[in-house]
Amino acid sequence: GGKVPLEQCKVQTAPPQWVNPLHRSHPTNSSNSCSQEQALAFSVMAASFLVPAAWILAHVEHYKSRSD
Repeated sequence: GGKVPLEQCKVQTAPPQWVNPLHRSHPTNSSNSCSQEQALAFSVMAASFLVPAAWILAHVEHYKSRSD
């Protein structure tokens, strides 16, 4: 699949009267594209917090033994 434009993931509001509601500039590829992108983004954000924390917890004995 291709990349879904951000316009499709945003909440749709009522268009102005001069806009044709039947015209779409970007056809939808699949209904799950936005959900997949959100899941990927959430996973990356979670990993960015959890990986450093796991590294510190795995090496806590090393940090305790350091003499500063």
